Amino acid sequence: MGKTIDAYTAEAMAMKKGLQLADSLGIHKLLVHTDCAELVKEINQGAVNSVAAPIFNDCFEICNNFGHVSFEHCARDSNRVAHELARRARVDPPGVWTDNPPSFIRSLILDDLSLLEMK
Repeated sequence: MGKTIDAYTAEAMAMKKGLQLADSLGIHKLLVHTDCAELVKEINQGAVNSVAAPIFNDCFEICNNFGHVSFEHCARDSNRVAHELARRARVDPPGVWTDNPPSFIRSLILDDLSLLEMK
């Protein structure tokens, strides 16, 4: 049976994977949203004193490859796509796509975009 990790460490690991993906795609300007307010606070302070510190150190290093990167907290209900992807990752291995998103999140993407347009 695999080792269970806490939600905070899982969020940090997901952030690292996302930063690595953005870096591999050659993205230079990046806005990272997460529903983990504690994670945003610590990464914006630049000093992490938690069990996830080694993961954050990797994140800081990857961030040096971007022209601009910022981290912001967002409410979970305003990013249902991320929530659904995290839910699916429990049973299906995560994947990467650069063109067409999987069918199970297309309607959620449209909903999230509609929320952004309202702001």
